Amino acid sequence: MKLTPELQKASDKMKPGGIAREGFFGHDERDLPTLLDDHHAACRRLGVSWEAIAKEMRRVGRAGDEGFGAPVIVDDKWEVIVDENRGKIPCPWPHPGVYQKTVYTVKNLRSGKSVRYSELSIHMIYAHGFFQGAGSSFYNDPAVLVDVFEIQPEE
Repeated sequence: MKLTPELQKASDKMKPGGIAREGFFGHDERDLPTLLDDHHAACRRLGVSWEAIAKEMRRVGRAGDEGFGAPVIVDDKWEVIVDENRGKIPCPWPHPGVYQKTVYTVKNLRSGKSVRYSELSIHMIYAHGFFQGAGSSFYNDPAVLVDVFEIQPEE
């Protein structure tokens, strides 16, 4: 993928201190176009679209809302804890999206594996195929998400 002016603007906002104190790249040294290419390739290898991953993250996470911070069991498969934080955060891409600072922790009860992600994470995966850089606070490898949410390859 080529570094377009739009991607450059998004990349600048993703650096530490841009729109988030820690930024979105963690210790990952890849640039935004390379990260996107790698994330998209990982989804193709898994046979699952990034949109399908994000939809399941949203569905399971939102099912945990009824717990008001206490663990909720969803579909007898996941334990979900929702942490509501004050404020909102904008998407780094140039569009008007602004997201609650809600954080979801989802544990697969069968495997014991868990993931942690935010409302903005769901949006960036769904709309942009961006899973963040390794070492960032909300990075989740597509393969781990597929495993935790037990997402089957698409036909």
